[in-house]
Amino acid sequence: MKFFKFFVIFLAFLSCKKKEIIKDKKNSVNYEIMVSYKLSKGETLERVLLWKIPFMSVSEGYYFIKFFESKVNTRSLKDGDKFIFLFDEDKKLKEVSFIRRDTPFVINKFLKNNESLGFDYKRIRKKYDIDTALIFVRIKENLYEAFEPYEGGIYLADFIADCFSWVIDFNTEVRKDDEIIVLFEKKSVEGEFISFGNILYILYKGKYTGKKDAIYFNGAYYDSSGNSLERYFLRSPLPFGRISSRFKLKRFHPILRIVRPHFGIDYVAPAGTPVFAVADGEIVYAGWKGGYGIYVEIKHRNNYRTGYGHLKRLAPYVIRGKKVKQREIIGYVGSTGLSTGPHLHFEVKKDGKFINFLDLKPSPKVVLGQKEKKNLSDLLLKIKKKIYEKKYIFPS
Repeated sequence: MKFFKFFVIFLAFLSCKKKEIIKDKKNSVNYEIMVSYKLSKGETLERVLLWKIPFMSVSEGYYFIKFFESKVNTRSLKDGDKFIFLFDEDKKLKEVSFIRRDTPFVINKFLKNNESLGFDYKRIRKKYDIDTALIFVRIKENLYEAFEPYEGGIYLADFIADCFSWVIDFNTEVRKDDEIIVLFEKKSVEGEFISFGNILYILYKGKYTGKKDAIYFNGAYYDSSGNSLERYFLRSPLPFGRISSRFKLKRFHPILRIVRPHFGIDYVAPAGTPVFAVADGEIVYAGWKGGYGIYVEIKHRNNYRTGYGHLKRLAPYVIRGKKVKQREIIGYVGSTGLSTGPHLHFEVKKDGKFINFLDLKPSPKVVLGQKEKKNLSDLLLKIKKKIYEKKYIFPS
């Protein structure tokens, strides 16, 4: 029976990737056993203490949970959160460290208090280092595939898509062998990457788009000419999709079987894909509109209006008279009305006349003055010097 008990403990011990740290104090050798455990999705602390941590007695586990709940909201525990249990040579609990996945530089330490049978608590904040790093990618399929191999690459891809969303449509304008470089700050603790700092510079060189750059300056992003990247209109009302039909004066309608004008752009995307307002404005229509199906019309400044048709449903707050912000979700891609499949019909009017959205060249929201342009130019020279030091040569 004793052998079986020892064998179970030994297996559990191995499953937790136990590591022993030997410390020499006053010429005597003391053994401390450190057990590190990362939570999996859906795991509870009770289950971990009872079944996954060797040497943890039921009473120790009970007192620890009670004290832990007084300091940490157990409902906020996530997969990847880490516990480090330290036991003495008699396999009695000495301390527990709790480190959240999202803030690895903060350690919540619980020190066993043998007199009170409870714990003493202290919060330790490690210093993290900030360094600059450079990534160069060449697109093969799409933006996200290009950045996926890098640690935090999906975050960078999202950031780039958002940053350039006013000047590049990543659904339709990306081509194979387009090049991107990103200079960014990275935060690390004891050499381990924990998060990104500021994204300092992005250069996109595309076959279709040409060169587009973004410089982090005074808390916003500008191109090298001193124009803010923010425009009054986004380049696309969808986060992803493809154009199936463009603005045409003569187009054969697939359902009506007649030739008539197509005063908009059709974006094919999966049903349920969120649809964004491309600019700030006021909703002037929201509901069913004949062949358009579920439709939203938004009035913008300077006599612009945008329309969004064939929606599956509207966002709950989308009603006539509601003010909306650029990039706010107004509905979801569907196939209502005269439609052969899930897509968004998107159209733009200026002074009551339909115009081709793809030809629209909206002006920047901010243009820097001469003094600020000089400061921006000086900053760009420093950025390029950093990039050269990291052995990257700018594409010609």
